[in-house]
Amino acid sequence: RRHYVESDRAVVLERLGRTDEAEAGYRKAMEIMYNFPHPYAALATMWIRRREKFDEAASLLAQAINYETAEMLKLCYRVQLGAARLGLGDVDDAIRILEECKMAIPVDLVRENYPINEIEAIYEVRYYLAEANVKQGRLAEAAQEMHDALRTNEIRHEPPPTAMQAIMPA
Repeated sequence: RRHYVESDRAVVLERLGRTDEAEAGYRKAMEIMYNFPHPYAALATMWIRRREKFDEAASLLAQAINYETAEMLKLCYRVQLGAARLGLGDVDDAIRILEECKMAIPVDLVRENYPINEIEAIYEVRYYLAEANVKQGRLAEAAQEMHDALRTNEIRHEPPPTAMQAIMPA
């Protein structure tokens, strides 16, 4: 049970902006129970959000996918793996991974009783596909993905993050 405590503590530290301590906490949880997937995925996701260490994030996500038994969580981790590949500049591989994820997620946005992981995965796959399409100069596709991401965000009942940056040329 200590691995849960360390991992949850790291999540709190990350939310407080204490990312160095959060990283140490995630790594401690990995040491305590090497095959507990959450800290691998959480640390990788933290780096992806911070737009750094994409290579290590991809490696950690591969481990998380390997250790995870729940298919929906594996799918969420694969979405993040697509984001890591995008961050590494491998846009074609990122799009391949993200399109596979998109096909695996039910996308009937009329229903509002999705589990939170499913809603999050739908939003993130569309967000990262928008970013990938921008990098390939496919702005119409990017705009459509971002529109769909923002519709999904409405289901989450949260204000959109700075998501519109994904369709803005760098």
